[in-house]
Amino acid sequence: MMSASQTGAQHLAEGGQVVTAWIPVIEKNVENWELMVEILTMLDESIKRQAAAGQFYSAAGTKVQNG
Repeated sequence: MMSASQTGAQHLAEGGQVVTAWIPVIEKNVENWELMVEILTMLDESIKRQAAAGQFYSAAGTKVQNG
């Protein structure tokens, strides 16, 4: 995770943009996905804090339903 965060930070510092997308959740991987939610959220928040306006886009709009 540190490597991804550092790479993202360097890319942002160079004026680049970062888009994150979480792994898709389906019934087969829901247990693993639930374990990853906190880590993925922390990664998104870390990148978001370092980004200027228009540099970071998160495709994570996942919500847990019926669970």
